[in-house]
Amino acid sequence: MFKILIIALVSSLAMTNVMAIETILKTCDTDVRVNDLGTMNILINIMSNNGVLSVNVKQTIEGHSVSAKANASITEGGVRAGLSDDALESVEFDTEDYNSVEKLIIHTMNLAKNPETKAFSSVGLDLERARSAKAYTFGSEEDDDGLKAVIEAKDEKGRDMGSFFSGPMSSPCK
Repeated sequence: MFKILIIALVSSLAMTNVMAIETILKTCDTDVRVNDLGTMNILINIMSNNGVLSVNVKQTIEGHSVSAKANASITEGGVRAGLSDDALESVEFDTEDYNSVEKLIIHTMNLAKNPETKAFSSVGLDLERARSAKAYTFGSEEDDDGLKAVIEAKDEKGRDMGSFFSGPMSSPCK
């Protein structure tokens, strides 16, 4: 009887490990303008499966969809007052002077100001008011379309300002 109970318990534990639960940590559904092609919907789900983070990205344009899955990570940090896209244009700009979330916010500000990208890179937030952020990042700077992130910005009182996608272009999450 005791031996049967141990076998049943071990079998139960083995089944628990097999049935890993994937949890959605963050979703960003956003629409971005793509030059002459029109609007592309991007649905981003940041997932956790037993502590391993991944991202599912589904891009849809004119009824055609493409999906991809990749590794993801989460970074949180403070954002200093006075941060602006001008930092990128400064001769003294050194990326080591900024934390990861500040670099992402500066990049997003630059997209909104750059004449080549500003028409399709508005997040609808005053990012100069952000004092902290949580970034769900995926891709890498070495990829053709670079590092991408879904960013949650908070103001000086810790209030949620909103979430947005930032990468080769930026736009607010719905």
